[in-house]
Amino acid sequence: MSHTSDITSGDGTDTGETIEAQQQAIDDLQKRIEELEKAVQTRTERYTILRDIVTKKTDLDSETIDELVERQLESDDR
Repeated sequence: MSHTSDITSGDGTDTGETIEAQQQAIDDLQKRIEELEKAVQTRTERYTILRDIVTKKTDLDSETIDELVERQLESDDR
């Protein structure tokens, strides 16, 4: 005859449930990190495209172009 018992933490919480909750939180955070990485990549791509367009169509200096592109991206984000 075998005997099994639930392992509990010091506060009486079933550690299996705690571990599952922690794993779910980790999974949720990893998913959010992936979403943020995609957002950064998309913004970087948009920045590059806009900068190329402004550079080709104007003879503004690099710093002015960067400012214009950044303002446009901020406006788009709103």
